[in-house]
Amino acid sequence: MALRGTNGIRLAAIWFCLSIGLLGLLRPSCAAEPGAPPVVGGNQPTDESLDWQFSRQKSNLEHMAIMIFEDSNMTRIAPDFTWTRDSQDWPRPRSEWGISKKRWDEYKRMFTNSGVTQGIRRPENSSDVQFIAWERNIILARKSVGFIFCGHAGAEYEHKALPCREEKDSGEKKEGHSELRYRKIAPDWYVYEELN
Repeated sequence: MALRGTNGIRLAAIWFCLSIGLLGLLRPSCAAEPGAPPVVGGNQPTDESLDWQFSRQKSNLEHMAIMIFEDSNMTRIAPDFTWTRDSQDWPRPRSEWGISKKRWDEYKRMFTNSGVTQGIRRPENSSDVQFIAWERNIILARKSVGFIFCGHAGAEYEHKALPCREEKDSGEKKEGHSELRYRKIAPDWYVYEELN
């Protein structure tokens, strides 16, 4: 059966990318299907651009880290959804967001101002905060880059982020289909690249 017109071409391209991806030969050019919404965040930032961003936005990043510790029931705050310790469902009624609309709007302003376009994440009982500057979904995988802040571990909180546990200047870890690369940029701060 011949595929005709623009929709047929799109379907053929999607089928080709999925077939190649299933064989483990996925090329980045096949990552987004034709007609899909624009890729989140555009091109992946370089290490140099992340260093530059950090040098100009460190105080905003520190302020957001303080905020998410104040909002201790939150595990992820993004521009378009929130996760709490109790729920990662979305959408949820406003009464179950975990923070007020005013507080969420404050986070969103800070995301825009600091270039942390995909929000922040703090696993439950973690002393560490992940700032997601760029993220792209590739078929069944997710790639992200940004910053990790290593807070102070103690009785209530522990280091859960690999860079914070290892306390090295740089490192890489590959486990199954997951990969993490990181580099220290300041005391308690790292840039990271993650694929999982």
